[in-house]
Amino acid sequence: MAPNGGALVFVADRTLIAYDLPGETSERDDAWLDETLDSFGVTHLPPPSYILDGELAGWRCWTIPLG
Repeated sequence: MAPNGGALVFVADRTLIAYDLPGETSERDDAWLDETLDSFGVTHLPPPSYILDGELAGWRCWTIPLG
């Protein structure tokens, strides 16, 4: 989880799953997300999905297979 709670990253079954809350993510959390993605060799993100329901409603989500 990012320092200010505006981004999350999980890795499971060779898949990286990243979330952020657009418009409310701090610069520090953006930097943390960039550094975390870089550490896994992710150089660009596909178009995001958007969470519509539940606790993460409004968050963006990316699912990226890891080599």
